[in-house]
Amino acid sequence: GAVKGIGPALASRILKKFGDKTFEILEVEPERLACVKGISRNKAMQIAEDLRKKSDQRMVMLELSKLGITAGMSLKIFNKYGQDAMSVIKKNPYRLAEDIDGIGFRTADDIALAAGFSMQSEERARAGIMYVLSQTRAEGNTYMLRDDLIDRSVRLLNVTSEMIENLIFDLTMNRRIKVVGDEVYEYPLFRMEQRSAAKLLT
Repeated sequence: GAVKGIGPALASRILKKFGDKTFEILEVEPERLACVKGISRNKAMQIAEDLRKKSDQRMVMLELSKLGITAGMSLKIFNKYGQDAMSVIKKNPYRLAEDIDGIGFRTADDIALAAGFSMQSEERARAGIMYVLSQTRAEGNTYMLRDDLIDRSVRLLNVTSEMIENLIFDLTMNRRIKVVGDEVYEYPLFRMEQRSAAKLLT
C-alpha cells in the first residue's frame, strides 16, 4: 500500500520473484517487473516512478521496520513527521502515543525500548503517568486519587514512587495535569469540569 499499484498479493509475487534484489530491481531495472504476473510494462514504469517519488518515505519506513514497527504504523508515523520521524523517535518516542491515532502508550513503549530507551527514563515515566491517568476516562471518571495514580504508575513502569511523585509535580508545573487536594486530573478535563460547574451556577 505504500507504493501506488502494489497491494499485498502483488507485493508477495514481486518478492517471490526477486527476493533480496527487489529494491535493486525497482530502482535500476524496473522494466523487469513486467515478468511478474499482473504487471504490464507500463505499470512497471509507473510503479518505479512512484517509488522514486517516495524514496525518502521508503528509507524512513525501512528504519522504522528495524524497530519492529509494522508498515501501516510506519506510514502513519511518516505522514505525521516526514523525514524527521527517526529524530522524533530518538529524542522522545513517547510522543507517538500523543500525536498518532492507533498508537497508545504500550506500543510507544515497545518502540522506545527497541530504540534503546532506558526503562528508567523520565520520558517513559511521564508518558506512563499520563497513560494511567487517562484510564480514568475509560472508567467513567474525570480524576484519579493521587495515591492510586502513584501506585498504578509504579506497578506499570517498575520505577520508584519518589520518581513518580517528582514527575507529578513536573507535569503539574507544565499544565499537563491538575492536582486538587488528593485528586489528580488531566488538565483539559479539569478545565472542562470547571466550565461545566460554572454554567450550572449561573
